[in-house]
Amino acid sequence: MADISITTTQPASNIGGVLAPIKSFLGFLFKNWYWFALVLFFTIGIVVIFYLIMKLMDTNRERDEPGFAKYKMTVKDCLNNANAKYHRKRYSFKNLFWLGIPILWVDLSKRIIDKFDNTIGRYRGHIHSQDGTINYLICKKRILGIIDYNILVKVPTKIDYDKNTDKSKKSVPKIKRLHLVNDLQGYIRMDCIGVEKVGLFYHMPIIQVMDELTKDTIVLDVRKMTEGAIIDNTYQVMLQRALNSGAKQIEKAIELNPRLKYDQKSPEKTSAESKDEAE
Repeated sequence: MADISITTTQPASNIGGVLAPIKSFLGFLFKNWYWFALVLFFTIGIVVIFYLIMKLMDTNRERDEPGFAKYKMTVKDCLNNANAKYHRKRYSFKNLFWLGIPILWVDLSKRIIDKFDNTIGRYRGHIHSQDGTINYLICKKRILGIIDYNILVKVPTKIDYDKNTDKSKKSVPKIKRLHLVNDLQGYIRMDCIGVEKVGLFYHMPIIQVMDELTKDTIVLDVRKMTEGAIIDNTYQVMLQRALNSGAKQIEKAIELNPRLKYDQKSPEKTSAESKDEAE
C-alpha cells in the first residue's frame, strides 16, 4: 500500500509586492532630492517673475486707462465683499507629488447657472453698486488648475421704460424692478440664457422676456442702462484724476514762480519802509 503524504503551504503575503513601487519611488525621491528642490526653486522663481511682470503691466495700464482702473477697483470690491460660505476650497492630495506644497486646491465654490441649468462659472465674489447693478465676479475656468480666468458680470436691478404710445401726450418714464438672481441651495441661478461681453471689460446677462403685445419671447435690451453706468463710473474716475493732476500742477507752478520765491525770501518790511514805497 502506497503512502500518501499531504503537505500544507502557507499563503504568501502580498503586502510587500504592493508596497514595492511606493518604496522604490520614495527611495528615488530621497536619493535625488536636490534635483527636485532645484527644479521646484526655478519653477517658483519663474512664477514669481511672471506675476511681478503682470502686476507691473496692470499698474501701468491702470495709470493710463481710467476705464481699466475702475474695472480693477470693482474686481477688488467683489473679492473684499465675497461671501465666505459661497467661496470655499479644499486641499488637494495631488500636492503630495510636489512635497505637499499647497499649490492645487479643490474648488467647492457655488456654481452660477442660467435658467437652463447651464453652468456659467464658479462664484468668486459680488458687490451691490450704487449705479443700480450687482457685479458678480465669476471664474469661467482654471488654467493649469492654479490660475483663475474670471469675468465680471454686471447684472441690472432695474430698467427704465415708457408705455405711452401716444406721441401727443407727455412721456413719463417708469422704472421696472428686475429680480434676476436667486440664491438657492448649492448654486446661484441667474434668470438669463447666457452672458455676453459689453465693451472691453464687462459682461452682462442676456435676459429673455415675454412681449406683452405679441406674446413672443424677445431678448430685453438693457445695454443703454448698463453702458450708461459704465460710462458714468469711468467719467468719475477721469474727473477725480483731472482734479488731482490740476492741483499738483498749481502747486508746482507756485513753487516755480520766481516772484513768489523772491517775496518769500525777502525780509519783512517795516511800516516806515512800506509807507515810503507807497509814497
